[in-house]
Amino acid sequence: MIGFLEGGLRKPRVEQTKPGIYQAIIKTLSGVGYTVYVDQKVRDRWEEKFENQARISINLFIYTDVRENAIDLYGFEDTGSLTIFKKLISVKGVGPKTALLITGRFTPVEIELALGTRSIKFFEAVAGIGKKTAAAVIDKLGKK
Repeated sequence: MIGFLEGGLRKPRVEQTKPGIYQAIIKTLSGVGYTVYVDQKVRDRWEEKFENQARISINLFIYTDVRENAIDLYGFEDTGSLTIFKKLISVKGVGPKTALLITGRFTPVEIELALGTRSIKFFEAVAGIGKKTAAAVIDKLGKK
């Protein structure tokens, strides 16, 4: 499994796959390129760095999603975001891309606070999450 990537990124290599989810090709120092999904916050931070340079250095903590027909990598700039992502995908009905939408919109602290207060509306604010899925997240991860 891949747990961390260090490498570089060129500006044209970041593409939006759906609103709030981006795909980037990270080229490691050894020359291998990995396609990684990242959220809106990560992409926005990269865009700020691209204002002054055409290539930037990248360090990402990686979640490797292995399925029958695909192996996808999801990248996070800190372990807090990776940890909350893993919690979210443990909930039935929340896949990696939905969890990435949540981590792209809120900080880990905001998510933990919403879980602590059992705020269904907080999670319903994310595109693709309805009342049933939001309730499932609260029921499994919320403070009782």
